[in-house]
Amino acid sequence: MTIGPRVWKTGLAVTLALLVCEKLNLPSPIFAAIAAIVAMRPSVAQSIIDGGYRIIATIIGGIIGFLVLYYFGSGPFTIGFAVILAILICNGLKLQEAIVLTGITVSAVMVDVQGDPFTYAWQRLLVTLLGIVIGITVNLVFFPPRSEEALQKEIKKLNYMLKSFYIYVANGFLHSAGYESQEVEDKTEKIRLQFEEVRRKFFEFKKELGYLTSGEKIKIYEKIVSYYYLIFERIQGIYLTEWNRSNRNLDLKEVTPEYEEIIKICKQLLAATIGLQDSQTDYYFLDHDKDLYDFASSCSDESHKLIKRLRSKISQWHLADINRENNLSFLEISHIGYEMEQIYRYLNKSKDLFRKLAELEEKKSKNRVKNFFLKVRVRKGARETREVQGGEGSEQRSVH
Repeated sequence: MTIGPRVWKTGLAVTLALLVCEKLNLPSPIFAAIAAIVAMRPSVAQSIIDGGYRIIATIIGGIIGFLVLYYFGSGPFTIGFAVILAILICNGLKLQEAIVLTGITVSAVMVDVQGDPFTYAWQRLLVTLLGIVIGITVNLVFFPPRSEEALQKEIKKLNYMLKSFYIYVANGFLHSAGYESQEVEDKTEKIRLQFEEVRRKFFEFKKELGYLTSGEKIKIYEKIVSYYYLIFERIQGIYLTEWNRSNRNLDLKEVTPEYEEIIKICKQLLAATIGLQDSQTDYYFLDHDKDLYDFASSCSDESHKLIKRLRSKISQWHLADINRENNLSFLEISHIGYEMEQIYRYLNKSKDLFRKLAELEEKKSKNRVKNFFLKVRVRKGARETREVQGGEGSEQRSVH
């Protein structure tokens, strides 16, 4: 069993909340612990944004709890009424994410009141706010969630699964090897589940990055995933076409040189597109190595040339007298060639998108370096200005 960062960070936040309450001699530290748990979110941005909402909602809950307590006293019905009122206000202010903590705050302020109601309500409110702040701080300081890295890991895994499935399906056609239906079903189901995992990580990343940037990266990742799904559909198209061919026990009158050339070109096209698929992800995930991108581009160029040759050979094969009447087989081969061409096109588009991602990161890195040196120059200029002013002041004093 793996203990993830969020698990031990939640435990640390609770521990710190209780220790601070103990040090400050604050009553009811349980509410600080509860607030710290609720404030722990999957991403840093969520912690900051949701934390702000929770602080506002907690203050609202504290004020409502105190007012109802002051005018109507503490009891099951008045507490229930105060919770309903707090929820309605949160809904009106679109603070639905903080409703749970608002209800907890109202209850904390109104339950088991001891001494002066105002002092009691203020202490409970302070304890709850303390728990929220500690929860957010721990999430920010200790191993902040890396949603983009998690998304990249799942995209890389999906790319590998698609590549393996493409090779398996294409080889069934190229070598007339046929397919095991159960194996195909297992592979497609695993890929579908992986798409769901990628989408889940994507929405986590989108929720985090959407608070912080214009979202250009979000759009690029979204397009890459959509292209991968289109590739998945094209691979399934090849499988269904070849499965129908094999079930018809197709026997051509004679395997013509044109047909043999089609199979040869398809094998070369498969190798080129797999090279394109591997090198584009390796380029992005392995420090933006230019050689890998150049190799991906060469695979793309080779695939483009092979597709042109494939179209020509399919037409020549169809015109051969020996198989002219076999229109169904011609349509099936044409369809498989079309699907392989579309796979290449989607891979080529995703290559360009990975390039854009790399350029964005390089630009961001250059801006950081530029800003660093700009700050150094500004500080140096300010220091020189102070030294000049200091020197002028001493000269003026000596003259006087």
